[in-house]
Amino acid sequence: MTKILFLIRSLEIGGAERQLVELVRHLDRKRFEIQVVTFYDGGPLRPLLESLSGVQVTSLGKASRWDLILFFWKLITLLRAYRPHVIQSFLDVPNSFNVLAGKLVGARIVLGASASYVDFSRYDWTARLVYKTGAFLSRFADRVIANSYAGEKYNIEHGYSAKKMTVIPNGIDTQTFQADRVAGARIRAKWGLEQANQVIGLVGRLDPMKDHPTFLQAAARVSERFPNSHFICIGRGPEVYRQEMQKLASSLLEPERVLWISDCPDQELPSAYNAFDLLVSSSYGEGLPVVLGEAMSSEVPCIVTDVGDSAFAVGETGIAVPPKNPELLADAICKMLEMSKVERLALGQAARQRVLEHFSIEKMASAYEAVFEKLAK
Repeated sequence: MTKILFLIRSLEIGGAERQLVELVRHLDRKRFEIQVVTFYDGGPLRPLLESLSGVQVTSLGKASRWDLILFFWKLITLLRAYRPHVIQSFLDVPNSFNVLAGKLVGARIVLGASASYVDFSRYDWTARLVYKTGAFLSRFADRVIANSYAGEKYNIEHGYSAKKMTVIPNGIDTQTFQADRVAGARIRAKWGLEQANQVIGLVGRLDPMKDHPTFLQAAARVSERFPNSHFICIGRGPEVYRQEMQKLASSLLEPERVLWISDCPDQELPSAYNAFDLLVSSSYGEGLPVVLGEAMSSEVPCIVTDVGDSAFAVGETGIAVPPKNPELLADAICKMLEMSKVERLALGQAARQRVLEHFSIEKMASAYEAVFEKLAK
């Protein structure tokens, strides 16, 4: 049996973290023995992994950002005991540790590179250093997996090894994420939006690259044309940034128009998508957002900014506009809200069909299995 060790910073809610959970759930555990190793303990996604038979979850108990030497020793000790055939890591810091530790223990090394644009000016100096380190070390990996074609291009242009790069698009669990308007109505009632005519959602962590300001500025314009529209922002993030965004929202719209939800349980997310009339991704930097596939699989039409593979993902089933342009984003939202329910229903059904054809979790898992088995041999 092939031993796979997945290395990730934490099991908090995030795109890479949720894709890891789905990948582990759908790998053939008759062929693969799986261990998931996290830097930090806890996280709402951990119980989901621990509930899976044949999956071991271990935390290395990293004490802080600068706990490097002791942490690295713990990682090496664990790897020598487990002796994985393949180590698959996700995101920049785990990627660097993967290369260094994997070489020492003789494992095959697979890196996950999900970035397609990063505005390093919005982060401290360590973010740029960590990215450049990962790019340099990629030449010593056995494979680098990008989750989008835009990500492949971006990472190669910024130093990642081109000959090691492979694209495996994010996969969506189409059984979990499907149309269920009864569940959506229940969530609207929970949010106090039973009487709302239009509910527009944005799902994503509170991070500058998700560009909540553009979404809020567009929302202000939309509310002038659709007085009973409401806007839902689901996602966690630093409290200081949350307060900054909420202050901006209050300056643009009536307080009851924007609802901020930081504690949406993972199991409630499928119902939350069904509460939306449409979903918006206003990011100025993306690879292939998981939330787009989940919304589309739930038959919710999407409006996206033309970054990463977002426009490719929605195809003819949604609308793509340039990033950082609240006027055009508002026009796109209004255009979709002006459609009849029958037209939006047809658009949503086409969106789900596109996910089934291009972005199913089964396709993603099969592609990863092929990579792991080839490397393990």
